[in-house]
Amino acid sequence: MEKRSYSFKILFFSYTLFALPFFLTYGILAASHLASINFNNKDSNGWQALVICLFFYTPFFGLLFAGLNWVILTLGLKVYAFLERKFKRK
Repeated sequence: MEKRSYSFKILFFSYTLFALPFFLTYGILAASHLASINFNNKDSNGWQALVICLFFYTPFFGLLFAGLNWVILTLGLKVYAFLERKFKRK
């Protein structure tokens, strides 16, 4: 059996690039004062909100979901490998 693993880097970039259009759209809406962003219990508008969306929310989203997904997939692989060894036909 080949060694299987999930790269955290691939998961992080996948989730970050997935979320980028959504946070960019919301950041543009906030920059044009059509929406506001609550950061540190303070509403932000304008260019500050766009920067917060792009440089804080997007990587945080990627980090959170990549971390959770990586842990779950790694544990699942370990359980699968254990069961495969335990019930492998001879």
